[in-house]
Amino acid sequence: MRVLEQYKLGYIENLERKCSICQQAQRTQSHEPLLQHGLPTRPWQFLGTDLFYLAGDEYLIISDYYSKFSFVKKIGGRATSQTIVNITKSIFAEQGVPETIISDNGPQFDGQAYKVFAEKWGFDHVTASPHYPQSNGLIERQVQTVKRVLTKARAAGIDVDMAMLVLRSTPIDHHLPSPAELLNARRMKANLPTRIYNNAPNKDVTMQRLLQWQASQKAYYDEKAGGSLALLIKGQPIRIQDQTSGQWRPGIVTGIRPEQRSYEDAGTNCHQVGDDNSASSEAVANTYRTRSGRAVIPRKVFDM
Repeated sequence: MRVLEQYKLGYIENLERKCSICQQAQRTQSHEPLLQHGLPTRPWQFLGTDLFYLAGDEYLIISDYYSKFSFVKKIGGRATSQTIVNITKSIFAEQGVPETIISDNGPQFDGQAYKVFAEKWGFDHVTASPHYPQSNGLIERQVQTVKRVLTKARAAGIDVDMAMLVLRSTPIDHHLPSPAELLNARRMKANLPTRIYNNAPNKDVTMQRLLQWQASQKAYYDEKAGGSLALLIKGQPIRIQDQTSGQWRPGIVTGIRPEQRSYEDAGTNCHQVGDDNSASSEAVANTYRTRSGRAVIPRKVFDM
């Protein structure tokens, strides 16, 4: 009896496979096992990118497969292929060019501008089906996480940029550091108490070389600079030159600021100005600037 039932079942299934109407009305195929992308061996090697909408605005997201660090940029206006290229270029200019970037084959990523961009900048562009987002699972999860963070931040009246900074500086789990540490090899300071140390293996050698480089820059600059100006005292008359017109106006030092070579007069905050008998230095109010190029910030005056 069981053999007969199995024969009937096989016969019916065989008829269904040959029936065109049955094939048109068949159920959707079940999902295959998850096919993951290979794990990158270093930061910024494989990236995922996508577009998403939130509260009427369209955003571009680019996520690093290794560190899970996401860059999120709001798109002003229409999201064309060239617009996406321009935003992506600005990020690559800061972080470098990856080996591979994965996206869906939507028109913004399948456009000619993006193809030319990938060829000229030297990275592989792999596309995934927009109807099967699991093929680019990392970026889909990152989109959900970012949308949830931005939505909560806006509802709570929190700065969305700080919310993203906290997301990037929070450890992934108990065994993995934050996305920022994985991508940049350093901690990022957010609004939470954090101890940040320089754990670079050659930090002492690097510091010595930086000090030498800084000293050489100073020596080169000082070769063309004049001598140090005398310190000014409160109440001392001074002259301030308008950098645009070249005209000098009188002033009086009314205060000494905590910054180096910085003073106040009745209408400006001045950086190292000369006394009334000296015409060798300049100061700046609004458009004023000292001889060495130091800007002067005017004191804000509010009408009551």
